[in-house]
Amino acid sequence: MIFVGGGVVLTIVEPPTGRANAATVAAPSGDPTGLCTQTVSSTSGVSVAKSGSNCVITFSNGWNINNTWSYPSGVTSFSFVVTASVGGSTGGGWSGDGGRVTGTLDLSSVSGPSLFINVGGYRAAADIRLGGTALSNRIVVAGAGGACGFDDGDFCWSAGGDGGGNQTGASPSRVVSGQDGSPGTGAGAGLGGGSAGGAGGAGQSGGQCGAVPSGQSGVQGFGGLGGDYGYCGSGGSGGDGYFGGGGGGANSWSSANNEAGGGGGGGSSWTSSTYVPADGLVYARGVNTSTGTVQLTYSPSSST
Repeated sequence: MIFVGGGVVLTIVEPPTGRANAATVAAPSGDPTGLCTQTVSSTSGVSVAKSGSNCVITFSNGWNINNTWSYPSGVTSFSFVVTASVGGSTGGGWSGDGGRVTGTLDLSSVSGPSLFINVGGYRAAADIRLGGTALSNRIVVAGAGGACGFDDGDFCWSAGGDGGGNQTGASPSRVVSGQDGSPGTGAGAGLGGGSAGGAGGAGQSGGQCGAVPSGQSGVQGFGGLGGDYGYCGSGGSGGDGYFGGGGGGANSWSSANNEAGGGGGGGSSWTSSTYVPADGLVYARGVNTSTGTVQLTYSPSSST
């Protein structure tokens, strides 16, 4: 047992079969019987708290890639708040803000028990995976914002699109599209991801840099890269998501003309109809100006 400060106790335990580097994080107060003790594959960026009679575990701190959470046996219902990252470090609304999905997981049909949690830095989606770590194992995804389009001095002139969309309840496809980026002066914007990747914006032609690259289209899970051309303006990359946003096209003029590439599109959000009931499900576009988080809440009284 190791005391790591702030009253938090970190206990190293034997890894469960097939998993390495397991550790336990206990809530520092309000949980004298240890009901909210959690087992994860990495403690980095993981916090645990007691809220009334419920346990709350939060994954954050920049990067948590396929962090395995062994949730308590017997618990089958969790409320979640999954929030994706902003599109970049630039303020003033230039980078697209991350989307958020709020709802409930129903895992009554699942034997396990483990969930895989993914949160990341700029332009990264946030998701929960079940049964494995592949993109096909995602059951909740919040789309990230796209990056801004900028000139050769790295100043933003074209806004990235926000991640996700605004919707209460579930559409038949369960997909909520990200927002399109803003075009540059003559350079095309990346489009928001939806049930397919957003298209990349066209590169501008005819300027002092000649023919310049277009942005790449988004794909499943990832945004397309923005068109990049040396000393002329470059397009912003698309945000990651269920499907990623397209990257903005590059600009063919220098910053002397205050020219920039197109902004990247935001990534789409999505939930599984098998594990996420429509009741209480809320999608929100562009609500996060920082890196992503995944928060899950449950009642320990239902564990065995």
